[in-house]
Amino acid sequence: MKTLTLVRRDDIEEVQWFIIPKLISACRRSDGKWLVDDALRFISDGAWFLWIAREGDEVTGLCITEINEYPHARFLRFICATGIHAKDWAGFVKQIEAWGRSMGCSRSQIECRHGWEKLMSSFGYKKTHVILYRNI
Repeated sequence: MKTLTLVRRDDIEEVQWFIIPKLISACRRSDGKWLVDDALRFISDGAWFLWIAREGDEVTGLCITEINEYPHARFLRFICATGIHAKDWAGFVKQIEAWGRSMGCSRSQIECRHGWEKLMSSFGYKKTHVILYRNI
C-alpha cells in the first residue's frame, strides 16, 4: 500500500537516519542553494515541510515544500522531490495540494528539472517561466 506522511517538525530526528541519503541526492541537484544540514534545520524550524512516500515499509520518495507569502497571494512551493519510481508516487501531489489549500494557498509552484515537466503536466501544471542561472 502506498502512503504519504507529512512529518511533524518535532519528529525529524526520528526519520533523519533514513531520509539523509535521499536528501543528499536532492541537495546535489539544488545547484548549490542548500545543503543537507540546511534542509534539516529548515524542516525543524517549521519553514519547510517534509513529506515521505512509502510503499509498505520501504521509503520510495520524499518531497519538501514551503509556503511563500506574496502581497496578494499565498503559494505552495515544491522545493524538491526525489526517490525511486517517481511515476508511482507523483500522484501524491494532489494530497499535498489539498494540504496547501487548507493552509490558505491559492496556487502551487514547482521549480524542477526537465524530466519532471512532462510528468507534472499530467497533473495540470504548465510551464510559465524559465529560470536561467549564471555564476557571477
